Amino acid sequence: MRGRGLRRASWAALAAVVAAALVHGSLPRPAPLTLSREAAQIAAGIKCPSCADVSVAQSDAPTAVAIRDYIRQALRRGQGRDQIDAYLASRYGTGILLNPPASGPGAAAYAVPAAAVLAAAAGLTLVFWRRRPSAEPALDPEGARMVEEALAARGEPP
Repeated sequence: MRGRGLRRASWAALAAVVAAALVHGSLPRPAPLTLSREAAQIAAGIKCPSCADVSVAQSDAPTAVAIRDYIRQALRRGQGRDQIDAYLASRYGTGILLNPPASGPGAAAYAVPAAAVLAAAAGLTLVFWRRRPSAEPALDPEGARMVEEALAARGEPP
């Protein structure tokens, strides 16, 4: 009986995931970004080199203004976000990027939390798997004899 309930719960979870994917897929896509909005988004992900923990978009420092101008010019030349980030990282170091790259040493910022969640899920699964009750508790010979005597006293066959 317990396996059937688990199976039903698995199917219900699968149906919920499929429904969520269908809803997400049917949502309208945002309009393409204008040059100024895209530049503002990129600038929000770049740390001001002369400020403490402030993005280029929030700072009025001369270097922040120069970086914002560079971002707008690079976008006009057809460069993408990755190219702009790579140039700024080569000039100022990877510490200028507020969002670390998803490759190289910066991948650890994404991989370590994901690995920790997977390890925790595996550990919980193992704990619950070991604590599950067995199908029937095994009786020692003395316990089996006592059950047979009790059934015989009630007049039921063993």
